Amino acid sequence: MEKIDIVVTWLNDQDEAWQAEYQKYQTETVSGLSDSSRYRDLPTFKYWFRAIERYCSWVNKIHVITCGHYPEWLNQNHPKLNLIKHEDYIPKRYLPTFSSPVIELNLHRIAELSEHFILFNDDFFVNSQINPDDFFVNNLPKDSLAIVPLSTRFSSSYLELNNQILINQEFRQREIIKKIFPKLFSFKNGLFVNLMNLVMLPFPFISDIYNFHITTASTKSSYEEAWQLYHKELDKGCLQKFRNKESYSRFLVRSRQLLKGKFVPTNMRKLGSFINLKKDEDYLKYLSNNKKILCLNDSWLLDIDDFEVEKERLVAAFEEKFPEKSSFEV
Repeated sequence: MEKIDIVVTWLNDQDEAWQAEYQKYQTETVSGLSDSSRYRDLPTFKYWFRAIERYCSWVNKIHVITCGHYPEWLNQNHPKLNLIKHEDYIPKRYLPTFSSPVIELNLHRIAELSEHFILFNDDFFVNSQINPDDFFVNNLPKDSLAIVPLSTRFSSSYLELNNQILINQEFRQREIIKKIFPKLFSFKNGLFVNLMNLVMLPFPFISDIYNFHITTASTKSSYEEAWQLYHKELDKGCLQKFRNKESYSRFLVRSRQLLKGKFVPTNMRKLGSFINLKKDEDYLKYLSNNKKILCLNDSWLLDIDDFEVEKERLVAAFEEKFPEKSSFEV
């Protein structure tokens, strides 16, 4: 197996320079796509590193992407760290950006990034031991292809719809079924994926592809290929300072990777869980279960007062699970 890197994005929303830039451009925001909760920083990033050191010591490099600021406690000289500012890899014409799709769609431009990598957000936590073969087998990403109805529940469906328009220009569902039938209906996918694919089987078009909202295994060449094919559309999307109706997301890259059969089937629901931080909910129980990856998502479900309370609960729980400093801390 070739070396595997990790990419993680982080933002300190209290940074004055970032706030000044945000205020300058925020008139471009679209309701639901650029809410303030998308930028709030949970003070748990040091526990992210403690978990990586405990459960993922095999990783080659960790590429930490920020707009230019870093936590005071971070050991910036750690040999496994590659600290990257937006300006280091994102074309100047797209900057400044307040859109995570722009940050993520340009990852292939990171010169030091290995071909095989795993993408984290700073609210994705390793919760128990993980191994390279949890993410790659025979140099192919492990993933699940679930074809589902297009979601209309969330405002981010604009991005999903834009992605799917391009996908349906390139792929035909019936051809995909013939080419990768064993992967579409593998027992390794789990019941949910196989059931959804069965339900959507009669449709001639690919309505949507389910995103599990946990860590994603990918290849640098998959990003390069998508940009080569859809440069005009992605370029236009990346010119948007915030998520809006013209944006695309990295899930376009993932969808193409899946539809071309460049993956090994696995049950993504066994790998990890997505948990919204909600007031009075016992979400901390997930820290003691056997799921390998947790997404502890701060969302619009918490107002500012509740956010402060839940933040303290979460930090206390992480401190109990990871009390010792990692070598990534000064």
